[in-house]
Amino acid sequence: MIINTKAIKNRMSKLITLFILLAVLTPKAKCQNFTISGVEYKDVAFNEDVHEDISRYLGSYVLGKSKNGGSEGIVRLMINTFEGEVFAQIREFEYTVEGGRSNPYKHIFTNLTNVRINSGWFISSELVGRFVDVTEGEFKGKALLIDKSSIESIVKNEFGFKTGLNEYYKGWYHFASYRSLTEKELRLYSKEELQIMRNEIFARYDYDFKTEKMQEYFDRMGWHVPNYSNVNDLLTELEIRNINLIRSLEK
Repeated sequence: MIINTKAIKNRMSKLITLFILLAVLTPKAKCQNFTISGVEYKDVAFNEDVHEDISRYLGSYVLGKSKNGGSEGIVRLMINTFEGEVFAQIREFEYTVEGGRSNPYKHIFTNLTNVRINSGWFISSELVGRFVDVTEGEFKGKALLIDKSSIESIVKNEFGFKTGLNEYYKGWYHFASYRSLTEKELRLYSKEELQIMRNEIFARYDYDFKTEKMQEYFDRMGWHVPNYSNVNDLLTELEIRNINLIRSLEK
């Protein structure tokens, strides 16, 4: 039996060329008429972003514009975990005639329900989307592509691009709203610093402080818009846990 090595090499070369052409020419997933930051575009190429480690999905996702928020109306979706459970919250703007003491806009906070992440999908009762990696065009990066939404300001086929959680939370002690604090680290702060740290959590929800000291302090913060007399129902379980720990060390 005579083996034609030249013919085998030619065949292998053709197969390799074919595989390369298939890899290059195979179209990536595209979404027709998608939305980014409230602006419609035609096409975008993206790959599905599937990981077993859900910590890779945690962050702040910048979506479109609030329906009545004007130029201030960026919508943000925060995804985080606490004690192994995924939770998510949406912050958007609303224009109000009465407004706060320093700004006519106020935040609207929505804590999503029945939140989970499964096989690269974000799932909640109010919002469903898949995690993707946008690979071409003007916009690139990790994103959440909305598939279903019962929230008026968020539409299907909208991309929310991922940023850090510190982009969602404001203040000197912003970390108190997105990670579990420890007694050891908190003992490094003075009682006055702990008081500010604890009250910053409430301030991030536009709490209208009753004491003159806290009013004056947070009125100097450009991000604080006092609008709510009670924000307890808006707090996440992580924030409640941190508030109680901080308060115990203020004494």
